[in-house]
Amino acid sequence: MATPPYEPVLQLASDQRMQERNVRPARSLARMHAGWLSDLDVFTPEEHADDPIYNELLRPHGIGWTAGSVILLPTGEMLVFDLNRALDASPFERATLDRLDGLRPHMARAALISAQLGLQRERDRVNTLAALGIPAASLGRGGRILAANDLLQQRTDVFTTGGSDRFVLRDPAANALLHAGLDEVSQPTPSGVRSLPIRATEERPAYIANLIPIRREAHDLFPSGTALLTLTPVEAPEVPTRRLLHGLFDLTPAEAKVAQALMEGLTIEDTAQRLGIAAATIRTHMKRIFSKTGTSRQAELVLLLLGTTPHLDPR
Repeated sequence: MATPPYEPVLQLASDQRMQERNVRPARSLARMHAGWLSDLDVFTPEEHADDPIYNELLRPHGIGWTAGSVILLPTGEMLVFDLNRALDASPFERATLDRLDGLRPHMARAALISAQLGLQRERDRVNTLAALGIPAASLGRGGRILAANDLLQQRTDVFTTGGSDRFVLRDPAANALLHAGLDEVSQPTPSGVRSLPIRATEERPAYIANLIPIRREAHDLFPSGTALLTLTPVEAPEVPTRRLLHGLFDLTPAEAKVAQALMEGLTIEDTAQRLGIAAATIRTHMKRIFSKTGTSRQAELVLLLLGTTPHLDPR
């Protein structure tokens, strides 16, 4: 969050991923100082003059001086307070920072309470989805699990947790797609819902994990999350309809028609004849279908769509 005059600067820093080059928080943490520090406490005057964050972002927006404080929360998150002064102002004086130090414990407590309330809201929302029969989790940056309902927690055959409570799908191909999707939803303008096919095993059916970006008004429901993940079992006893294929796998209408024909056992030539398009076009659609479903052969695609394991007869 930022005050209105600073919001455009913060948005630009996010758009251009400038925070990755911002060394001030790391240097403040290295000082092990439980208080406020000015930029001249963590920079030499020469470093301050040459720093790219100042030269490319702050100074062009009329900001010349900063002061900050870093607070590590018990939730594992890091809270950074950042104050700014104009180019023609003086650097932050130690007396001003000392006065801010007196407020810092209150700011830390308020931030902790806010974080705890936010996490409780995350739990409430995913539990509401459980009441609708939907396994779901709210994920933060990097796939960190903020909250997961009981239905999802029972699916330990589908997922596990990695370092820093990261959500990890046991299917390696699906997990790679998951983290590519998480990188995408953390961008300023994420795309829509991404569907991640999870192949069946002998113990369980196939699943589709839906990764839903949380943005704009949705943050009122999931204040800390960047994405909502839900699981849908694929247990269709018959060939899925084109509408189902489109909804589960993000297939275009043309791709869904090709996938349904392949499910029915048609060859490429038969499919081309049925749809009235060239065999080369069918092959192009198949490449896209394989990419979206995480498969590489027609037989794998059929097994996935039927929700069966490769070790079982899909008939």
